[in-house]
Amino acid sequence: MVGYAKGQSNYFRCHALKGKRKDAGISWSWKFDSHLVGYGYNAFFLGVHPYDSHEAAGLSTTKRFKRSSIVNPSQNLVVGDAMPKPDLTWSSSLWWPSSGMTPGRGNTYEGIDDNRHGRRGNVVFNDGHAETRRSANINPPDDPIKGGVNQFRNALYWDPLQRKGRACGPNRDPIFHWFLRSIHQLRIDPLR
Repeated sequence: MVGYAKGQSNYFRCHALKGKRKDAGISWSWKFDSHLVGYGYNAFFLGVHPYDSHEAAGLSTTKRFKRSSIVNPSQNLVVGDAMPKPDLTWSSSLWWPSSGMTPGRGNTYEGIDDNRHGRRGNVVFNDGHAETRRSANINPPDDPIKGGVNQFRNALYWDPLQRKGRACGPNRDPIFHWFLRSIHQLRIDPLR
């Protein structure tokens, strides 16, 4: 992509990034490098090469992930709006183990940044479509590495194998909705 841009780094600049910013208490300015570029890649799951594979919260990665293994490309994020960590490094990486973006509940804010577009972040999925989403609809509320009841919320959008896809709650679980519709049609009280 850099070759295609012919040295013009503005192809990689979000138009909402103008001048010095302060997001989640972190002051930063856009720069065309891996630390302050403002767009991140789902590196934890989609490829950590040249680094070794990782494991967090019971989910592991591989050094080289094959795109043909993605269970549902329209639900798997590949890139999106990002901000640097508090030490002003790696805005080019979306890192699921520390992707909680709720101030005070996330430590390094490595999820989809929703500070630019009306409290929403732009996300590109592996099938090529893009969406603008609120943090609550793409990020976990807490860093998954910390554990807890919310650690797998929205994990199906991050993990290309969707190993914890059903754990994201009843709002996104088609089997749960089928069960509720069946009970409603039969007029059964599930609490009786």
